[in-house]
Amino acid sequence: MKPSCLLVLAVALAACSAPAQPTGVASLVTSSASSTAAAAPSTERARQRLDMTDADREVVYAPYQKCLDKHGIAPRGTEGKKVDRATQQECDPLLPLPPWELDATNPDAHAFAEKTVACLRAKGVTNVEVSTNTESGVVGTTITDEVDPNAITGPVKGIDEVMTLNSACQQEVAGIR
Repeated sequence: MKPSCLLVLAVALAACSAPAQPTGVASLVTSSASSTAAAAPSTERARQRLDMTDADREVVYAPYQKCLDKHGIAPRGTEGKKVDRATQQECDPLLPLPPWELDATNPDAHAFAEKTVACLRAKGVTNVEVSTNTESGVVGTTITDEVDPNAITGPVKGIDEVMTLNSACQQEVAGIR
């Protein structure tokens, strides 16, 4: 991997992801509201958590995967049909939201990422910083582009160890455990 490529750990770990933060406040249905609107099923997207297990991830990603399967899209990393615009427009709304702590719409996400970086540095990952690329909808950590991400500096020896430490730091900062 070229040194100029950034590895956004939060994106990779978003799939590995504290309990979802509330996105709104419950309200009472007034008499002017339609009874069918009150009974309509929620269309809110599932939200990942920092403490999700593999089984949890399978559950929240199942609607998205089912949509891709319906269109004949092969699982990531295998040969198969590419995602076209129509499939993307239909399936992308089924993708789970990132954990609230990492969500770019969360005004506290940058501070959370800064605390995660401090935790990682305390654990020996010296070439890590807060990612400024939020196009993915995620605020997280990234390995700086000054070194090959497969040759992590400090006592940490590899990207797998950094990803494990990143997850542990995110949970520690969120107060999970």
